[in-house]
Amino acid sequence: MEIGVWDPQLDADLELLARHLGKTVDETVRIAVVEKLRRDLPGAAGVVDWDKVKRARSGVDGGRVLDNRSADEVLGYNEDGLFDEEGDFSKTDVKIA
Repeated sequence: MEIGVWDPQLDADLELLARHLGKTVDETVRIAVVEKLRRDLPGAAGVVDWDKVKRARSGVDGGRVLDNRSADEVLGYNEDGLFDEEGDFSKTDVKIA
């Protein structure tokens, strides 16, 4: 699909923004559309708010360790590598409801 711009002011604004961003006019239009989608339709398919993802990850990275058991122990495997159905929750401060 091709988009034509017949409005002289819009054309001038696009050129100015493209020069400011160091992008082509096509790239500038794409950036503007994606930014608008992020603001107005945050769930739009194919639009990822990477800043939001980074903020979410920063809240998870480096968090407190609540359970010092190994991953195998947490999953219920015993020292023989067999699944222990009952699990041993006595080794942790985590309370199981």
